[in-house]
Amino acid sequence: MKTKEVIIGFIIKYKIESVAVLIFSVLSAIAFEINELKAKAPLFDAIIIFAFIAAGTFFVDKVFLVYGNEIIQKLANKDHNFKMARWISYLVVVAVEYLLCIWGAYLMNKASLLNGRMNIFSSPKYKSIYFMRTSATIVLAMIAVFIIYLVVKEKSLSLKEYFLKLFMNSLMVFISCMVVLAGIFVLYMICEILLGTIPYYIISRIIVFLLSMISAMGILVSIENVDGSQSIFSKILVRYIMQIMVFVGFIIFYIYLIKIIAMRELPSNQVFAVCTSLFSIGLFTSLMSLGINEESKYNTAIKFLPVAFIPALVLQIISIALRIAQHGLTSARYIGVMVIIFEIVYLVFYILDEILRKEKVKLEKVLLIASLLIFIACFVSKINMYELPLAYNWWVTKNVWIW
Repeated sequence: MKTKEVIIGFIIKYKIESVAVLIFSVLSAIAFEINELKAKAPLFDAIIIFAFIAAGTFFVDKVFLVYGNEIIQKLANKDHNFKMARWISYLVVVAVEYLLCIWGAYLMNKASLLNGRMNIFSSPKYKSIYFMRTSATIVLAMIAVFIIYLVVKEKSLSLKEYFLKLFMNSLMVFISCMVVLAGIFVLYMICEILLGTIPYYIISRIIVFLLSMISAMGILVSIENVDGSQSIFSKILVRYIMQIMVFVGFIIFYIYLIKIIAMRELPSNQVFAVCTSLFSIGLFTSLMSLGINEESKYNTAIKFLPVAFIPALVLQIISIALRIAQHGLTSARYIGVMVIIFEIVYLVFYILDEILRKEKVKLEKVLLIASLLIFIACFVSKINMYELPLAYNWWVTKNVWIW
């Protein structure tokens, strides 16, 4: 199917999401040049709402596509009630998204007050916008993970096949943004030479609008449109460039591991970040490589590569345990613990699904677990990454648990 047909088909199929993305892009372009905090705060709320409308309605549409038959069976009047249930779901999901955003911002603000860190913000207005922006990003990330899970189920793809196609789609979106940015720069230089200087605020708003529109719509289309065969370029890029770099990274890690064991050294502070990066890049690269169906010894090596990460996982646990014991629990270390939990879950699911071939265990379920961990870390009262470190450090120093 041609690119134009894919985009037009997506817009026709997902009208609400497309309009929401358009309005989101316009508001982003307007907000880019507004520095007054009083004017920017309500405008930013509007940007969040339309971002949530695009993500929330897309999520609902995917739920109804995947579980449509089950939903219809539970509705008496199939046609009317099905449509009504969809519209009610739109409203409920978008409302829940926004309420979660407000709740997350409240938890961040509460933690900053208890920590006495308000002085890092220039004003309460800026602090509020910063917290809302951060919380909105977290909510959108959580919804995106859910949507990917639903699309994988809808398309009946394995997670490795899906990630390969999603990565290549996302790469094309990034290239498109860079080409547009370069094109605008060239056109701006031509206009400046031939017609005179164009005001900066006009060019900046055009750039923000186009990049917002292309990236937001491109992400939605990339998540949805994962049909088609694999290109030679994707095979070379993923299998013989990225994957070889991951192998080299593991070799370097094992050399370091042998060194610290031989010299009886404790892992340095940077080990956790290095291992996490190695796991993240290796995870996606190996999955995408396995999505290229070729029987070879090289493919077998790729298949067992995640198992080679187990020593790195042990080193991660030792590293973060030492830091928490020495310097207490912080939000960053809390996230580190959650990352370790996810890595353990992923490795268990991977071994059961990809290596042992257990039919009842599907690797895509780790996406639901990832969303759950994000929800716990950011939105569950008392045990979120803002409040729990304060309570833990108080308990350690005073030996009294106070929430």
